[in-house]
Amino acid sequence: MSQTKKRPKLFELVFSEGVAVSLLLIGAILVLLLIFLYSYKSGIFSWSDQIDANRITSLADAIGGIVGSLWSLSGVILFFLALENQKENFKLNKKAVDQQIRTLELQTNEFREQRVEFERAATAQENSEKQLKLQFDLMRRNSIIDKYATLARVNSDLAKLETNKAIQKEYKIICKKYIDKLETVKDQIKDE
Repeated sequence: MSQTKKRPKLFELVFSEGVAVSLLLIGAILVLLLIFLYSYKSGIFSWSDQIDANRITSLADAIGGIVGSLWSLSGVILFFLALENQKENFKLNKKAVDQQIRTLELQTNEFREQRVEFERAATAQENSEKQLKLQFDLMRRNSIIDKYATLARVNSDLAKLETNKAIQKEYKIICKKYIDKLETVKDQIKDE
């Protein structure tokens, strides 16, 4: 950014609000003073005399020439000060906008980083769900295998026992139905 030129002290003293207000006050005092002096000296405002238009015109010209110039100078000073103030405000606004832009860029980067973190978390969640499903399937398969082993053991124990052939036949039918049901469940697991 460019730095502003340092103005001389006299320049800053002349172009100040105090000088402008002083010029306005001096002008107002001069208006009153000129009216008083002019009326006192020439007797313009005498109630008994007729009004002389030439005298009032010369008074108005004097007021307009002296006071009008002072007030015009005061207006120029105030206009210059307003422009200087506006220039400073523009600089401050530009700094504020630049700061907002930097803040928005930081927020944008932060949102990008958060999006990447959320994507990683979602991927981790999906992997965790897949792993849990695989563990559940493995547990179900192990359970079926345990049931097969139990049936095989019971079947072999029954074969060793000397029991009635009708009971053994009935038990084999029940075991066959149970094994068929286990086969159905096993096929369902494979299909999943």
